Amino acid sequence: MKYKRLNADPSVFGITRGPHRRVTGLRREEVAERAHVSTDWYARIEQGRLGANPSPEVLAALCRVLQLSPAETRYVFNLVGQRPLERPVSGVSAALRAGPAAAAGVSHGSPVDDRGVESDFCGSIW
Repeated sequence: MKYKRLNADPSVFGITRGPHRRVTGLRREEVAERAHVSTDWYARIEQGRLGANPSPEVLAALCRVLQLSPAETRYVFNLVGQRPLERPVSGVSAALRAGPAAAAGVSHGSPVDDRGVESDFCGSIW
């Protein structure tokens, strides 16, 4: 991860190289910001510190920001003993946008629908 971060082209991310920029690639802060994690958390992951056990979603976001290839992404996931996500995390799924009942696969009129658990639960049992 460090190698990819230091060799990334900042201009691809909309970062202009000023005369006082000491880092040739991306700073940790810039990677963390784009992956929506704290700088400290990213540093722990990059350095392989004990206790850094990132979620698959965090790893996927970091791999996306660092523009890792599929093989590199699998390698990163293998390092922490996880399997890569089947599909990239790119936001809220359509089911979640439709409402909690749709996300749970519950049809309208069932004891648990978009009106909540309490909507005629007893009536549906009897």
